[in-house]
Amino acid sequence: MAEDGSVVIKIKGDDSPFQKVLGKIGSAVNTAVKASAAAVGAASAGVAALGTACINAYADYE
Repeated sequence: MAEDGSVVIKIKGDDSPFQKVLGKIGSAVNTAVKASAAAVGAASAGVAALGTACINAYADYE
């Protein structure tokens, strides 16, 4: 016991399996984020192309 009345418990253990799982989860999340960023980039390019086509179509209409 410590002098202030608190109890200190020290635990030793091997957390390498837990760290391995966390590493795999982090890798999967990283891959998903990269795929999402690519999808957002492709969607942005599509919207930009649509906007250009709309402006050109209106210009031809005038």
